Amino acid sequence: MCSQIPFFEKACKEGVYKEGHERLVDLSHDEYLAVNAMIQYAYTGDYEPRDHVNTYNRALFHVQVYAIASKYNLSDLQEVSSKRFEPVIKEGCYERWFPDVIRAVYDSSFPRDHHLRDIVANIMIEHQPAFAAKGEENFMDELLEELGGFARDCFARLSKKVKDEQEGASKDAAKMIRSANCHLCGHQIFRGPFSRPHLCPGCGATSYF
Repeated sequence: MCSQIPFFEKACKEGVYKEGHERLVDLSHDEYLAVNAMIQYAYTGDYEPRDHVNTYNRALFHVQVYAIASKYNLSDLQEVSSKRFEPVIKEGCYERWFPDVIRAVYDSSFPRDHHLRDIVANIMIEHQPAFAAKGEENFMDELLEELGGFARDCFARLSKKVKDEQEGASKDAAKMIRSANCHLCGHQIFRGPFSRPHLCPGCGATSYF
């Protein structure tokens, strides 16, 4: 297993760390189900949730697996757990526990670690109208005030969404504008989306295109 988890391989080298001398790595501070998933992944290249019958526990489990993968620098396991997390959190984004999972994501990840953070921020922006319509049950204001990193990520996603929509609208408008040369003087004439007579600004001739 040590060959699959570089941290263990380094820790167990005799004469380097105390774990190597004692032949013992203390994982008691980590979530035991996440530890089991990490060990399972080291042996099989995959992991399966155990005893998680509801969506909330499955989502939280994947967050914990991602956290332990990040702690021990297992980028492949981070990728797998984030992919497992996304459909589960999307399924439960209207549940009362959704804010608790967002808190778990931001409490267990570093600011520059965007895998899970991007997922929940994108969900927030995508479903913002529905969240805002909940009135007294709306949790956005509380979360955005409580979690500065989450507020920053949501603002970045929202800004990108607005920019993309504006660029898309500009491209659509550009496609609707056509031009042609006047059949008499050759002056360029522009028209909008509708076909109608157009007067040449050069000679005043009427053109149809």
